[in-house]
Amino acid sequence: MLTRFFKQSKPIPLFLTLILLVAYYISQHFLTDNLPEMGIANLALNLAIIVFNIFLMRFIIHKNNFQKSSNYSIFCLLLYLMIFPETLSNINMSLALMFNLFAFRRMLSMHSNIDLKKKVFDVGFWCFFSSLFWPPSILVLILAIIAVLFYASDNFRFYILPFLGFTAALVLHYTFKMLVFSTSESYISRLPDFVLQPELNYSSHEQIRIYFLIILSLFLLFFLPKIYTGLKLNMQRSLSLFAVAYALFAFALIFNVNENFSQSFFLIMPLAVITGNFLELKQLKTLWKEIFIWLLILAAIGLHFI
Repeated sequence: MLTRFFKQSKPIPLFLTLILLVAYYISQHFLTDNLPEMGIANLALNLAIIVFNIFLMRFIIHKNNFQKSSNYSIFCLLLYLMIFPETLSNINMSLALMFNLFAFRRMLSMHSNIDLKKKVFDVGFWCFFSSLFWPPSILVLILAIIAVLFYASDNFRFYILPFLGFTAALVLHYTFKMLVFSTSESYISRLPDFVLQPELNYSSHEQIRIYFLIILSLFLLFFLPKIYTGLKLNMQRSLSLFAVAYALFAFALIFNVNENFSQSFFLIMPLAVITGNFLELKQLKTLWKEIFIWLLILAAIGLHFI
């Protein structure tokens, strides 16, 4: 049974998932016309960054102990990548997600109350570099404020630190560009361009995938209170940051002028984490977990080939 296989703490499910990911990545690019556009070097680099992001995601989950095993989340991430294969063709999104995960790692470690100032500063620092590759990543600063509210709300100075970290990274980047390339950077043009009335001109295939996300999100939202009851306070706060990240990135994808499905990586990462927590619910019978996983597999295969 799949639930028994992915529930184990051994690394076998992780490596099997990675093998499936690499096989899917190779088939997706070498059997299509994307190879001439990206080149073998960029394809290999992008794959290496994606695999690194998965290991980083696994490390974050284990380090913060809000899942017994990260295997469910990583396998669900693979299925969501199959539904949105465009995410595997954009190296900028992979790099932006990597810096976002660095920021998440610092945010979630705030619960230890060790080196809080440094951690809050680092969130803003990594947020800047993420926004270089995907401008809406600047919304992570909102997550930083929420994290400060969770772990250091009694000290007003902590609310300023993410912006100081962001500014410090900006100054370093500007100085580097001036010294190495002798060119200045127009950071204003890099700001995300949001609109209040987005043009939702999607094809029928894209609409089906959006409906899938909406239905799955509502389903998980229904079980979210039960997921929270099985977690300690710090774990609840960690999961809340992922839930808020999902909402913020959904907003960015809907209202960003330059939105496309290659940016869905930011959406499916927190969704995979929340799905992993759902599959670890003790109140949920193994049979229903098994059915849910098989439905996800069928949805991934079906939506990929539609």
